[in-house]
Amino acid sequence: MILLSITSALSLFILLKNVSGLDGWTIWQLLFINSIWRLAHGLFLLFGQATWTISNKVRMGTMDRFLVRPMNLLSQLFMSEFNISGLGYIVGGFVVFIIAANNMGDFWSIYNIILSFVTILVGFFIEVALFLMVGTLSFWVTETGGINAILLNFLTNFHQYPLSIFSVALQYILTFVIPIAFINYYPSFLILDVDSEITINSNLIYFGPVISILFVVLAILFWMYGLKRYNSTGS
Repeated sequence: MILLSITSALSLFILLKNVSGLDGWTIWQLLFINSIWRLAHGLFLLFGQATWTISNKVRMGTMDRFLVRPMNLLSQLFMSEFNISGLGYIVGGFVVFIIAANNMGDFWSIYNIILSFVTILVGFFIEVALFLMVGTLSFWVTETGGINAILLNFLTNFHQYPLSIFSVALQYILTFVIPIAFINYYPSFLILDVDSEITINSNLIYFGPVISILFVVLAILFWMYGLKRYNSTGS
């Protein structure tokens, strides 16, 4: 996972090294937003991986085991799995983060470090909320592996490019439906001196924490709603 994170960033560097910029974003700024997502995704793999496997638990009947224990179900769920590969994403992402930051002149300040840390947490909570919503669908359809794969594909393919290069329709989807843009794109305008314009609304750069909290609350409410309609799959 460490090698995957570093080589992925390297391939992006090779692809764009001879390009003066991508809609106002320098290569180092693009590597920065790449590293932010990898750090957030690494946290997700470490502490939120269980949301990815809810449908497996429903299908195999192991969700019943959680239900009969005198403990909060979500707490049990998040403590049931720990994906060590998340450390690889975090280490690789941190290496890319340091390299990118060192090549962006006046990046290093307490303000930027704190904002970067907050941005990583925002990305982590958004990813957990999204996959918890998908996992909750398994209470109705049992198997949600395909939807998980589609969502992961969105995350891995759209996180590393500025939102402004996509169509307006896709920008709205990645902002308000699947809010990937709040994982690293919008917050980066608070941290980096980006020579680009935000096409939807410039005030969105401040809403990362609000969006993450909103989606977590929606995900928990949807989870509670779905849980009331859960029927064991039997044997």
